[in-house]
Amino acid sequence: MFAFVFVSEGWALDASGESQRRAEARRIHEHPDRIEVRTLAAVDLAGFRYGYSIERLTGKLMESAHRPGDGADKGMDGYVHDSLARLVEACA
Repeated sequence: MFAFVFVSEGWALDASGESQRRAEARRIHEHPDRIEVRTLAAVDLAGFRYGYSIERLTGKLMESAHRPGDGADKGMDGYVHDSLARLVEACA
C-alpha cells in the first residue's frame, strides 16, 4: 500500500460569498456558472496530500500537492484528506 485515494464528480464555483452560501445550502447544481469537475484526493505514506480537479468540458487541470506541515495545505485539511490520512496511519 502506497496511498489512499478518493475520486468523485461534482460542481465547482468561484470563491465568492454567494458561492459559499450556495455550497452550504447544497444548491451549487442550480447555479448557471457552475463547472462540472472530476476530482481526486490522495494521501501517501509520507503524509503528502494531493488534490486534482479536471473540468469536464475544457479538460483544464487544477492540481496541488503539499508536504505535511508545510503551511500551504489550507485546501487540504478537510474531511476527505483528514480521513484518508487516518486510513494511511491505520494501515502503515
